[in-house]
Amino acid sequence: MNVTIQFYTILSMIGMGLYIGAAIDTYHRLLKNRTTYYWLFALNDVLFWFIQACIVFYVLLHVNNGEVRFVMFVALFCGYAAYQALFQRIYQSCLEYLIQKILSIYRMIVRLFVILLINPTKYLLKVAYSLCMMVLSIVLTILHGLWKCIWKVGYLLSIPLFKWTGLRSLFEKWLPFLKRIKGFLLFKKKKD
Repeated sequence: MNVTIQFYTILSMIGMGLYIGAAIDTYHRLLKNRTTYYWLFALNDVLFWFIQACIVFYVLLHVNNGEVRFVMFVALFCGYAAYQALFQRIYQSCLEYLIQKILSIYRMIVRLFVILLINPTKYLLKVAYSLCMMVLSIVLTILHGLWKCIWKVGYLLSIPLFKWTGLRSLFEKWLPFLKRIKGFLLFKKKKD
């Protein structure tokens, strides 16, 4: 029974070596565009290796009650070497295929979001703007027409008022002076 447990432990550590090889390739592929060195990348590396060590120890804890022996390091290394020799190319091509599919699904979701939400919203805002401008122009036209009517009625009512109150004679006295001011202002505008 002890031999079976040790064989199971060694087999688990070989599997963990395979897993670590795949995890390293995945990590390097996801951070492939590293051109400069930042402290954040160093922190990511430390965090990655810490998580891998925790996973290996967790598996070791379950299969061997956390006993660490030299044979387990050899089994871990053998699993990693087996991954490098036998499975690396297959895994990398599968990983690349999966990443490309995920990116294409992401692009499709973004396009659908733009087509189904952004474009209709832009169209509705344009329609609302056009309607507001149309209503505003109609209201301004109506107000302009009302102003003209009020002005004409006021003008027609002011003619008898001017005659009866004597304001017409006062206006006729001031008319030459007002024409001079108007001519002066027009002459000054033409000069400018």
